[in-house]
Amino acid sequence: MSFTTSPREVIGQVKWDEFVEKSDEAWLWHLADYREPDDFMVNKIDLSFVVLDSNEQPVLIMPLLLTQRRVARLVPFKALTSLGGPAATNGLSPKQKVKLYEFLREHLNELTVRHGVAQLDICVPPMAPAFRGERCPRVNPLLYLGCENTQTQTWVVDLRPTEEQLRRAYAEGTREELRKIQRETYQVRTAERADLEIYYELHRITYQRSGKPPHPITYFEHIFDHFVSKGFCRIVFFMQNGEVLAAQNTVLYKNAAHYWTAASKLDKPGGANRLLMDEQIMFAKQHGIEWFESGEAFPQLAGGKYKGISDYKKSFGSVLYPFFKGRVVTRPKLHAAVDFLHALHG
Repeated sequence: MSFTTSPREVIGQVKWDEFVEKSDEAWLWHLADYREPDDFMVNKIDLSFVVLDSNEQPVLIMPLLLTQRRVARLVPFKALTSLGGPAATNGLSPKQKVKLYEFLREHLNELTVRHGVAQLDICVPPMAPAFRGERCPRVNPLLYLGCENTQTQTWVVDLRPTEEQLRRAYAEGTREELRKIQRETYQVRTAERADLEIYYELHRITYQRSGKPPHPITYFEHIFDHFVSKGFCRIVFFMQNGEVLAAQNTVLYKNAAHYWTAASKLDKPGGANRLLMDEQIMFAKQHGIEWFESGEAFPQLAGGKYKGISDYKKSFGSVLYPFFKGRVVTRPKLHAAVDFLHALHG
């Protein structure tokens, strides 16, 4: 087999997304409309590409960003990042897959040299059909691209049991929170495009409470216009006395779900957030979804914010699944200097 590459724009969004729909290794993060939040401190250039075979047919796609920033406002740092990673066409033989990955590895090495980047980071979507449930690989597939194994883990709920069995698997604290809030008067409704500013206000308050700058409203406008409108994600509101107090956004794509974003006016929104999570889990179950990813897990932590977040996600009957990640460090001295600056500045 012989291969060539072309930028995504050469085949166009329609053909790119058709490939995403058909590939078991591709998921929502591969769609051409997907955007990561803007960060005024980071400059991003889209280098996403498609690999073509000798008949000029696409056999693999890879979303890819070149990012440029200054660490501690001093040291320029360039990296290549891929949320989604390589997604190959279905039906390749093991031998064909090896050849394809050999070509891809060489191409990625060329890109790191051409753009003078210090590292390449790749993530594989746990909810893509090829990487979830019984089909989940035993070994990180990114090792075959020469990546260092930076695999972590994520919490996943298997939705194939009955609704009663799913709720019985919730942690006792979560079941108690649900019982408590269900004794109150409240409403849950699905958000629509006209609710963008309501959602954004919740997001702004949430980030203000955490001390972080909020994402621009255009990020959520894009989610409403390109994903909510197509049924690729669902946003629900928790309301009391006619006021929206909390929201939760869940991806629904390729028979799997993913807890994407959430926001709240409440300082301690435990009951409201748990109610919305339960609502999304049961909605997914009722619509034939088989897997629900609640988010990256940190079971190794003994305390702190991230342990609390991880324990919250675990409490819905989640079990640990691998979250495949890989890294190639191409400028080790610069990389070490940046790690030192990060440690120095917290």
